[in-house]
Amino acid sequence: MEENITYATVVIKDGKQPPRAKTEESTVYASVKAKLAATTSTGSGAGAGCSWFRVLMSCSVLLFLILLGSIGLLIHFRLLIGHQQTQISHLEAQVEQLRGLTEQLNWTLNVIMSYEKFPVKMFCQGHRCQPCKDDWIEFHNKCYLFYEEEPPWKTWGESRRYCQEKDADLVAIDSLREQEFISSHTKSYYDTSHGYWMGLQQNSEKQWVWLDGRKDTLGFWAQEDLGTFGQYGLMIPARNATDSWDPAKADMENKLICESVALLKTDDE
Repeated sequence: MEENITYATVVIKDGKQPPRAKTEESTVYASVKAKLAATTSTGSGAGAGCSWFRVLMSCSVLLFLILLGSIGLLIHFRLLIGHQQTQISHLEAQVEQLRGLTEQLNWTLNVIMSYEKFPVKMFCQGHRCQPCKDDWIEFHNKCYLFYEEEPPWKTWGESRRYCQEKDADLVAIDSLREQEFISSHTKSYYDTSHGYWMGLQQNSEKQWVWLDGRKDTLGFWAQEDLGTFGQYGLMIPARNATDSWDPAKADMENKLICESVALLKTDDE
């Protein structure tokens, strides 16, 4: 911007300054100073306004960049956390699987340790093993052998020795579910008073106890008189599961049921 400056010519005569000229000079210089001051003031205000605008714009851009960066970091961390949670879920599944395998191995080891001589070939063929030996039936982690041979059948003592020779014992029933399973795998023979020996007997206090020492709490005794009396438990087939037990003498000859623990645990107890 060009500044308009008015210059005055002053003529001095006899060493004295004319009063009029002096007045004009004062007026002119005052006018020049006022214009310069006004121009300087206007230029300074415009410059300050521009500076503040630039600062405001810079701060806005900086805040925008910070916000954009924060959003990016948040998205990155959420993706990272999601990936880690997925990995944790996979690891938890693997740990659970390993826990199941460990439990299975411990179960199998305990079964093997219960044998004096473990019959590997009866359970395993090649690299594959089965829960029970051939001709045995698996049910809820136990194996059952239903003796169905023709007479002569066996007394209670002979039946128990027969099972023990097979690394088992006469069956001890734990629940209605097991009783129903056994009932479904037995059939009538000879007459209605013959059945299958169980590992159930009376103790000296006339209490019915299983061979594993448990007192019987099921009491699935037949309500009618089947013609036999004694201190050993006999299960009569082809009857209601909860109405099929009968006491019999030890020397009576019957079929029998052996029970052992399955080599492989197949379900939860």
